[in-house]
Amino acid sequence: TITSVSPTTGGAGDGFVVVRGANLPDPSGSTAVVSNGAFSQDGFIFGGPSSTLGYWVRLPAGFPVGSATLQIQNGTLTSNAFPITVSTTPGTPIVTGVLSYPALNPTTTATPGSEIAIVTEGIDTNGWVVQFTQGANSWEVTPDSNNFALSNATIGFTAKIFVPFGPTTGSVDVSIRQGASEFSTPVTLTVP
Repeated sequence: TITSVSPTTGGAGDGFVVVRGANLPDPSGSTAVVSNGAFSQDGFIFGGPSSTLGYWVRLPAGFPVGSATLQIQNGTLTSNAFPITVSTTPGTPIVTGVLSYPALNPTTTATPGSEIAIVTEGIDTNGWVVQFTQGANSWEVTPDSNNFALSNATIGFTAKIFVPFGPTTGSVDVSIRQGASEFSTPVTLTVP
């Protein structure tokens, strides 16, 4: 049974929505079916972070925008049809935590030059932007060979980044967007 999809709006072909529920089947061999009543198409289930507790699903590219439903199918098992909204741009990402890297322990600090992993629902393997804001100053980090998506069934999906050298001692707000989406609600970290 699907109990939630986060974010509730997903971009057609850009960004993952996280499908959570009870008694979901093993993701291997499962299909995520997106339907609007007149049209149905399979989304992509990203195996890395997906488990029986949650699926990371990229909605199909080119799917018509508007109200739709998402169902998980595996053999004869079919979940309930959960309502979602398909958009031309991804939904606003949701930051669910920040981890130290490589230990992957929860952290509230952001030391310039150190690595952190921002656990986020609604981002994709590429196309995300992390923004650090301190007062009137801001710094952006984008994917490259040092800053990349990291995932597994324990941590879900993260943007693993190096903290920029701009922020000084004090609080810094960290937010993330996917493609043309809005930036997430910021989380506040401490720069030691």
